[in-house]
Formats: sequence, C-alpha cells, structure tokens
Amino acid sequence: MKLVQMFLLLVLPVPALAQQQKFGEIGNLKLVSGKMLRECRVGYRTFGQPNAEKSNIIVCPTWANGRTEQMAGGMAWLSDSGYFIIAVDALSNGVSSSPSNSRLQPRMQFPKITVRDMVESQYELLTRVLHINHVKAVMGVSMGAMQTFQWVVAHPEFMDKAVPIAGSPRRAPYDSCIGRLKLTRSKTTGCGTTAIMRRILPARSNTRSVQ
Repeated sequence: MKLVQMFLLLVLPVPALAQQQKFGEIGNLKLVSGKMLRECRVGYRTFGQPNAEKSNIIVCPTWANGRTEQMAGGMAWLSDSGYFIIAVDALSNGVSSSPSNSRLQPRMQFPKITVRDMVESQYELLTRVLHINHVKAVMGVSMGAMQTFQWVVAHPEFMDKAVPIAGSPRRAPYDSCIGRLKLTRSKTTGCGTTAIMRRILPARSNTRSVQ
C-alpha cells in the first residue's frame, strides 16, 4: 500500500505552483553508440532547500514522456520532509535535448538515445553544472526506475540509496508491445511524435542498456 501511495504521489497531477524550469548546458555528450549529442542541455527543477552539508539531496529522473513540470505537486511530501529534490528531464522528453528542440540535430538527425545516455547526461549536470558529487538517493518511477537501476551500475558510489518504483532493469515483453503500438499509432494519426518514439524505443528495449 505504501508503494502504491508513493507512486500516486509522484505521477498524479496535484495543484501546486510549479518550480522554475532550469537548464544545464553540458556541451557535447558522447553517447553509447559512439555518436555525439551536440550542445546537450538538460532540463531540471528543484524543490526544497539543500542543507549545509548537502546531505539531503534526492535526484528524481522523469518517466517515459514525463516532464518535471508534472512532478511539482508530487514532490511536496519529500521537500516538506526536509529533502532537497532535483527533478531531471530525461533526454528526448521534449524539454531536455530532443528531436523536437535540437538546433544542430533536429528531427531525424537526432541520434538514438539509451537509458545509459540519459543517466550520463544527468551525471554531467550534477557534477559539472551543479557541483554535486554525492546525493542521498536516486528515485524514479517506470522509466525513471530504469534510470535509477542504471545509476546503481554506472555510478554506485554517487548515492546512499536507490529507490526504483514500478520498474525493472530490462524492458518486459508487455512494455515492448505497448511501445510498438504507440509508434504505430503515431505513424497512422500523424500526431508528430514518430521521430521522438523511434529514439526512445531503442533505448528502452535495449536489454544491455543497464551496464
């Protein structure tokens, strides 16, 4: 029951004043594929205040197609408990570097992104832009949970705890089916998300993305 309540608090919209959208410019990011994501920028929002020791920081990556603006209400219970939350927009979510907003690699020129690439962009944001070298926890829902698992493997000393919620280290067949249906629908309805879905799906279906 507690897990369900935590999930609902994170993903359901709650009336609240959204924190200001911020961006970290991390320059060119080398991807798992060997290609370069040029002029990479990572969106984020913060909730609460860091303590003097910076020992109360929790990093929360977004779920698939999720944006940090949707997390405003759900973060209140954590910030009110004395934690400083850094909610990060995952690559290709339309806020951080994505096919829809990239100046140098727009639309189909945008390289394929994996979960590991998402995590590495977040690591660069935290260490190079925000000058944070350790956090209390990394916590995420669904694809945010997949990113949490990747954090554990890629940077195990960076956090005290990892809290993956409703997610797994590898994509389940059911999720792959749903993803393909979404891609098919975007092709047939002309909703304009085909380019984005084509770049998210390989990242989530890659069983070796958590390395």
